[in-house]
Amino acid sequence: MVFANTALTRRGIKAVLIIILAAIVMTLWAVRHIRTDVEVHIAEKLTQTLSTTRESIEMWENEQCHTAQNWAQSPELVNLTHLLLRIDRSPDVLAKHPLQKRLREIMAPVINQYGYAGFFLITTDAISIGSMRDA
Repeated sequence: MVFANTALTRRGIKAVLIIILAAIVMTLWAVRHIRTDVEVHIAEKLTQTLSTTRESIEMWENEQCHTAQNWAQSPELVNLTHLLLRIDRSPDVLAKHPLQKRLREIMAPVINQYGYAGFFLITTDAISIGSMRDA
């Protein structure tokens, strides 16, 4: 009788171990499957976010280019630019020149409207001949 109980007990322990092992394997499979699904979902969302961000930046860039083109076509700004190109390009002269004040007056509403920090008017030889600041 003791021998029969021992065999039964061993079979029972084996059955429980097999069930536990099966549960562990199924849990590991489920975790891997869930992890893969989450990774795919996150990758899709990041790709969508990146795409939307790129589109937004392109729209912003186009708007900024359009705004700059409008400024470049303004007769008064073109005239002021030509006049500024004719004066001494030393920082002290440029900062105190009345044309600089007029340029800032013209640009101030645009700067405020768009929330810009300022503007620079740069020559082809990389000299700043106009800006919102003297520095």
